[in-house]
Amino acid sequence: MYDDVRRFLEIQMKATLLLCLLGVSAIAVADDGIDPIEKAIERIETECAELRLHPWAGHYVAGGGFNSVSLWIAPESGAVFQSSGCMHHDRCRGDVRTRDGAIVIDWAENDSAEPFVASRQFVPVHYGNTTQIVPLGRLHSFLIRIKRKDTYSAQMTSDLPRRTNDKRPLINEPRVPRQFQQLLELPAISASIISVGDPERTRQPPLHHSLAQELQLNVGASDGVIVGMQFELTQRGLSHQVVTITDVTPDRSTGIMHVKAEVGQRISPARRTWLVQTATWR
Repeated sequence: MYDDVRRFLEIQMKATLLLCLLGVSAIAVADDGIDPIEKAIERIETECAELRLHPWAGHYVAGGGFNSVSLWIAPESGAVFQSSGCMHHDRCRGDVRTRDGAIVIDWAENDSAEPFVASRQFVPVHYGNTTQIVPLGRLHSFLIRIKRKDTYSAQMTSDLPRRTNDKRPLINEPRVPRQFQQLLELPAISASIISVGDPERTRQPPLHHSLAQELQLNVGASDGVIVGMQFELTQRGLSHQVVTITDVTPDRSTGIMHVKAEVGQRISPARRTWLVQTATWR
């Protein structure tokens, strides 16, 4: 039995190394000999050098070693997102515009597995000597985390790309565009599901399937809810399942729960008895 286990581990290790090599090769070589991603990065870096102290243009990084994330972004030249690891390599380009204080990135590729690329609206947050580009849905939870100023909160925000601002003074409290300043003092929001729509299931060959379901919550604009905000489901056994708000009235809000899983893993539709929060980790 020991020999069988050893052979299995050896095969698994060789397969992992092969995937790494194949992934690196796929990134390094383009069909026509010209890498459009590298060209896009070059244009962005040239624009950033001309802009100098722009409030959010620049090169952002997160992680390191075998698992790293990079974001290059500029107002005119667009954005490039790149993540790399032994089991995955994602590279995406997008056009950039601003709307109501948010940065909107229209990603050209929409089949990425990266949660960051699943977002289209982002908010620059300036804090300390860094700027971080935060998906709008995570902004409220992010602000609560960094204001706690503890090690756990820092770890839970380290996956978001950041830019170090060496030539700017330190900022003791987080700063966001004025359209989102009401979130700075807003505590975590808890809500109940008051109605659920029919779940829509989709197969995503070859390895995944998903479920989308419309939910109505008993909180609204008077509670601080905004369109794009994300609530996390607090039901035991459900991890990282979120409801993204699509419509808000003074005392109600409507959102979409979208869950993706591997084939064979069960996805349960939401129930009215479930609770949601903007910060389940408190």
